[in-house]
Amino acid sequence: NHTALSTVNCIKPLVRSVSEQSRQMKLRAVSALRGLSTSNDLRLRIIEQGGLTPLLELTNTDDVELQMEVLATLCNLSLGGCIGENRKEVLEKVNMSNLVSFLCSADSTYRLFGAVTIGNIASDLGLQPP
Repeated sequence: NHTALSTVNCIKPLVRSVSEQSRQMKLRAVSALRGLSTSNDLRLRIIEQGGLTPLLELTNTDDVELQMEVLATLCNLSLGGCIGENRKEVLEKVNMSNLVSFLCSADSTYRLFGAVTIGNIASDLGLQPP
């Protein structure tokens, strides 16, 4: 399915939909991006087509379900260095205390996504002092 989706221009409309007013539209768009972000090729395309900024804007939402989808998507995007040149933007927008608090969550999914996201950011040599 990812191969078929990579031939159509679905990412840009999904990225735009992340910024919609409707909660349902945001949730569905982020969920779709989460699924697409499991593909190496599509991860990079999501970043290239402006997907990171609107996702980062939602990291501090009060909507727990939406926040979980956003975190899962960011976790996927952080795999394989796809965040790349946007490391500083990620560190500025993502509330590290929120990520750390996910490690203490009763929900194992939150713990997993928090740990993987923090690990992927921390392992980036470009973010470590010389």
